[in-house]
Amino acid sequence: VFRSLFPSFVDNKTAFGQNSDSTVEPPISSREVPGHCSRISRLCENIGYNLTQLPNHFNQQNQNDAERELSQFTSMIQSNCSSVLHVFLCSLYFPPCSDDCDSPIPPCRAVCRAARRDCKPWLKRSGHRWPYKFNCSAFPDPSESACVGEDGTITSGKSCVISPPLVRVV
Repeated sequence: VFRSLFPSFVDNKTAFGQNSDSTVEPPISSREVPGHCSRISRLCENIGYNLTQLPNHFNQQNQNDAERELSQFTSMIQSNCSSVLHVFLCSLYFPPCSDDCDSPIPPCRAVCRAARRDCKPWLKRSGHRWPYKFNCSAFPDPSESACVGEDGTITSGKSCVISPPLVRVV
């Protein structure tokens, strides 16, 4: 069902029907070593942090793969349907680098819920649904664990909770 709503790049289309050739930029030149910090992708500049750590929540090992998948949501981001959508998506695909956490720091549950609520009218007009892999109840509350807040900063009343990636690779 998700694949039918959001075609993959194998189909050479973005999630919302644009030709991916018009949005894909040259490969990122910085060296990336999984588990270490690297400069954040140009798609996610100026969101509250500028260093990311891979693998991300979808177990992507390099920024080019993460950027390619994130670009599926370009038209949704450009619609300005939500003031927090960009932070929400970037924190999933390019989580902030942290010396304190071994696993990627996810967006806070409230950020997901705000983005979903704000973008619901746009999604409906566009004939799409909120992606299943962005299940807001799967994200933590700041009282539970470290998470990325609406302004792109790490918010937490407690330390990091080690959790598996949202998508398991088999």
